[in-house]
Amino acid sequence: DTDTDTDTDTEPASIEELSPGDLVITEIMATPVDCGLRDAQYLEFINQSGQTVDLDGLMIMAEGGTSTISGTVLIEPGESVLGIPATSEQCYGLEADFEYSLVLYEQDVVSIGSASNTLDSVDYRRWTVPEGASLALMPGSTDSDDNDDVESWCASTALIDGARSDLGSPAEENPDCENDIVIDDSCAVTW
Repeated sequence: DTDTDTDTDTEPASIEELSPGDLVITEIMATPVDCGLRDAQYLEFINQSGQTVDLDGLMIMAEGGTSTISGTVLIEPGESVLGIPATSEQCYGLEADFEYSLVLYEQDVVSIGSASNTLDSVDYRRWTVPEGASLALMPGSTDSDDNDDVESWCASTALIDGARSDLGSPAEENPDCENDIVIDDSCAVTW
């Protein structure tokens, strides 16, 4: 009797199985002007791990708190996911892949990972970003080293579908852009 089962399904990787850089933050809308902060903020990241990942248990950390994704949210290799605040009325009408319960600040450090492992972090506390524009990681810079470098980021210039004036590319590939983020050395960064 020969086993002809060709089932190659594998279980998705858990957050605890990932290494730094397996998930990479690609877009942060922290300073919307169309609606209140809670209704227009969003966060996007890409799966660079080469395997399907279940985001159940992923922690999103920022100065405004920590939020943990609960429940199965699968992300395929090379795929991006979009998160919005849980209490959001979502003024753009975005379809989110997950929700979080924290506020992103104009100058912040946003990290994703677990209690024991930071997968990615973006420190934009000294970056000057125009209000109403998301921070967008340039295409081709989607690894965790590139997204630590201010030179790999720009302020979005495309109008968000459904927005009056806010700029970004939620749930879409970030367009090519020129770096226009300025480092503000005049303010001291303290925690």
